[in-house]
Amino acid sequence: MVKAAIDATRHSARAAPRPGDIETRQIGAIHQRLDRAAGIEIEEHFDMERRPLNTPGRRGDRYRTSAPALVRIVPFALFIAVLALRGLFSAGDASMPGVDLRWLYGVQVLAALVPMLLWHRAYRELGVGRLSAHGLLSSIVVGTGIFLLWIAPAAPWMELGRPQTSFVPEEAGGSLRWDLVAVRCAGAVLIVPVMEELFWRSFLLRWIDRRDFLVVAPGATSWFSIAATSAVFALAHTLWLAGLVAGLSYALVYRRLGNLWYAVLAHATTNLLLAIWVIDRRAWSYW
Repeated sequence: MVKAAIDATRHSARAAPRPGDIETRQIGAIHQRLDRAAGIEIEEHFDMERRPLNTPGRRGDRYRTSAPALVRIVPFALFIAVLALRGLFSAGDASMPGVDLRWLYGVQVLAALVPMLLWHRAYRELGVGRLSAHGLLSSIVVGTGIFLLWIAPAAPWMELGRPQTSFVPEEAGGSLRWDLVAVRCAGAVLIVPVMEELFWRSFLLRWIDRRDFLVVAPGATSWFSIAATSAVFALAHTLWLAGLVAGLSYALVYRRLGNLWYAVLAHATTNLLLAIWVIDRRAWSYW
């Protein structure tokens, strides 16, 4: 009996956790939870662009979509559709009593802006990563270079016909309409670069390489896709050679720096400098 009691006491002493063991286990459990949390955070960072967009129960779900191509194509398509409408009015010298058709450019910008605002949560590439001073400066330099190329004298073979639309923000007497100038500058500098880079670089550039384009990192885009998208980008501009160099430059900025905002900044820099130059020289054919 005495021996059995002694054995039971020894067994219970071995089974009972010591204070140091309890602290060690608690610390280990905390480390495991922290490791899991860190792993989830890293996974979410790299998977941000591919995350499903139609998760229920969140504010704004009414306008969300799980079709990543659609949200990048529609704003651009609507912008081009209104541009074509402007071309029809310009070609036919149409007029509407009491309506200034120059405001169609404002409609054109709104046609792109509204869906982008409704689907803004879908544009993960506009919220990923941090911007460096080197990247910002490089983008501004590239955008400035494209501007200088755009206003350089062009030989006839460097042009694809003449512009189909024009935007002349002047009164009959030659004075500027600053309200029209403000709308044009806001559209060209703030809206168009974001809309076009979402379509040309974020979507089409990567989609050519892989239909599931969100999994393609900027630095993994192929030279073929860069050349192809830049060629089509060039055909969308009257000054095709300048457009080709611009398309290549913006694509290389995106590929090299790895963030779409750098391409947007380069594009916006070009458009801003061009707007200042156009207003100063009254060179409305560039608009």
